[in-house]
Amino acid sequence: MSAQDGLLGLVYRDALLLGPPDADTGKKEQLKWLRERDRRCGVKGTEVSDSATGCLRSVYSARIDTLYKRIMVAIAQRLAHDQAPATMATLQRLESPQAKRVTQLISHVTADDTKTFDTFVVDMDEELARENHEDIHPGPENLTLPCCLVERYPRLPLAMRPYFFSTLDLILPNVDCKGQALPAAAVKFLVNNSLTKQNWLDRCRGEGTIFYGYERDIDVRELRLLHLPGSYLSAQFASINAPDEPWPEPEDMASTEWTGDPYFKPAKDALVRLYRQQFRLSVPDAERAALRALWDSRNGSGGTDACLGDN
Repeated sequence: MSAQDGLLGLVYRDALLLGPPDADTGKKEQLKWLRERDRRCGVKGTEVSDSATGCLRSVYSARIDTLYKRIMVAIAQRLAHDQAPATMATLQRLESPQAKRVTQLISHVTADDTKTFDTFVVDMDEELARENHEDIHPGPENLTLPCCLVERYPRLPLAMRPYFFSTLDLILPNVDCKGQALPAAAVKFLVNNSLTKQNWLDRCRGEGTIFYGYERDIDVRELRLLHLPGSYLSAQFASINAPDEPWPEPEDMASTEWTGDPYFKPAKDALVRLYRQQFRLSVPDAERAALRALWDSRNGSGGTDACLGDN
């Protein structure tokens, strides 16, 4: 319990730092939570019974999760309006593990040196593995980025790519983007993929630790297709498999064998409509983003063919 109590203290201080100017509101809320904690778990004074310990762990986890989500939204809101040195200086005062990692990610992702960002992501992955080597599971302590933050900094999904190809991938950063599904025409094109011999969306989901990595790879690609069309136009982020290499020329993509797939044009047209309507891209930008999206997803998917064995 002492570890959870210490973590809650850090998260609470960060929430106050980023919260509304009226700090008394946050303090009153915390006092209310403390009273509810004691009532719910039967805590009286400083004595904690064995039966109350499990209840307290659950209550603390829920409170930490609530405050962390509030912190992530506050960070995203501040960065949405301004990136002035004063804003970053405030974020660098944060002490809770998730908030510190987000601040470090933003600092690296806004730098011109993309190699430095990639090195930081690798170091972060390995640090997370060391911290979680005894208890690998998703929980409130795992870093979840607000969708609006990822939309503002489209290179951030590179921090979510599979790294370990084991259950350790469960502890890597996630994102809370929800809502729309892929257009049916795009799904049909991605399913019709001879390279992977199976459905693009389900080809490597299954039992066994290696599937966590392949499932994460699918999730990152789907996230990008649905929520980050601007990333296909960015000079900082090309394909997921080789983000620092330049995109192929349009004519080179157009010469790929699968552009003759009868499902290709309907898939591209569906994505163009989605990108124009939902993200207000111009026609040329939507066309370019859609072509690159399908190229990245279809070409990249061949790299995970190994998970299917010799089928």
